Amino acid sequence: MTKPRRKFRLFRFRLRTLLVFMLLSGIYFGIVIPKQQRAKREAAAIIAIEGSVGGDFLYDYQLDGGKDNPVPRWIQAVFGEHTFATVKRISLGKEDIDFGLVKLRGPSGDLATKLKAFRDVEVLHTGNCFADMENLGCLSKMKKLRELRIDSANSLNSLRGLENCRQLSSLELNNISAESFAALGELSRLSELSISRCFHVE
Repeated sequence: MTKPRRKFRLFRFRLRTLLVFMLLSGIYFGIVIPKQQRAKREAAAIIAIEGSVGGDFLYDYQLDGGKDNPVPRWIQAVFGEHTFATVKRISLGKEDIDFGLVKLRGPSGDLATKLKAFRDVEVLHTGNCFADMENLGCLSKMKKLRELRIDSANSLNSLRGLENCRQLSSLELNNISAESFAALGELSRLSELSISRCFHVE
């Protein structure tokens, strides 16, 4: 009498193991991968901007005086250096000293596109790098923007795009011209407004 053959099962999981695997997969694909993609977009934009108009970029952990990323190095090595950090403060422009005067280099043609990568930025100082901008659509995705300073934007047709920055509480506009300032009426949290050498163009 022959013994029945045992069926060989290649994969066997307990229900608990399967649930843990599904949980970890959900965390990785739902949280980690989007953060990695965001970090890559920010890194690429930083390289492009630094190579053109220049600027300073501060991550969230640097705002409190920290110099080193608090995320353990082995996690940075596995998932990426800035996967769990995000740019919070941007100051655009490079300073060239010439006869004691500070001159800022001109704007880059695709600066508006590059700035769209920074959706979590809270403070933005543009220097004169918005000189050839026609509107502020590049800021429309910056939902957490709290402070904005524009020092020169003579080509602005309007402030369109600024109305989406609903968290904006401090705004400084210097030496700009625009056909309409209507977007300012949409900023319900705006508590500090400074306007200098600005012109309304009919």
